[in-house]
Amino acid sequence: MVDINTAANVSCQSIEKQIEQLCFCTRRLGDEVKVQILKSRDDELNKISKLTDDMKSLVDDLKTLETNSADILEDTSQSTVQILSKVQHVEKVKKENSLKNLDMPDVKYTWLQETVIDEDVLKKQLGILENLIGPTFKAQFNLQEVQDGQKQVDYIIMGRPWKVGVKKERLKDKSSLGVYLYLTKEENTNCTVNWKLTLVNKNKLRSQTRDFDYTFTPKEYLTGRGTTAIINWTDLANKQNGFLDEDNHFIIKATVKVKKN
Repeated sequence: MVDINTAANVSCQSIEKQIEQLCFCTRRLGDEVKVQILKSRDDELNKISKLTDDMKSLVDDLKTLETNSADILEDTSQSTVQILSKVQHVEKVKKENSLKNLDMPDVKYTWLQETVIDEDVLKKQLGILENLIGPTFKAQFNLQEVQDGQKQVDYIIMGRPWKVGVKKERLKDKSSLGVYLYLTKEENTNCTVNWKLTLVNKNKLRSQTRDFDYTFTPKEYLTGRGTTAIINWTDLANKQNGFLDEDNHFIIKATVKVKKN
């Protein structure tokens, strides 16, 4: 019963963390869309402002042409040659004060078409609900905290207290992640255990798994058994490899089966 309650409590806590993460991501994406909207608004307003300036310039050109043409024509005489000369002069002034064409831009209006929220997709983002067979549990660790020292998580399995511990190990010139199982209560008899430790990846095919069989003796309680290198530290620390979440947490899944007392 303790195992079942522990698994349910851990799963509920994980759901709460996923909800917080979804809210954070949704807010961030919403802010990014609002920035795009405001940028589009500013671009379109700049277009209108430029068009207004061009129209003012055009009006000024019209006034100048009208004034110059009137001045020339008012001074015409009865001579046909002089009239023709003045007309040519007007044409020249017209060319010199030629009106530029207005560049009429296509004005765009930003509009957000709301969509119906797909609850099935949203539910999938919360995570995949698994009904694990046997005494299986998941422990979450922070990369930085593990780098600073060994970290452990306690669980009661088959009536016995166990710990899963992780530690940054140093092998020759490379660092690695060590993962260990501990029996934390001294027993009067041997305890033979089969266990599986998995470093969970977003892509299940890339998860790292190790299997172990070991008999804990009465003198070996609090002695960790496992692997000193389930993965190279640099591979674990690289988020692109899929072992870390946004907050630099990784998950160890452990399945522990007591084979013989």
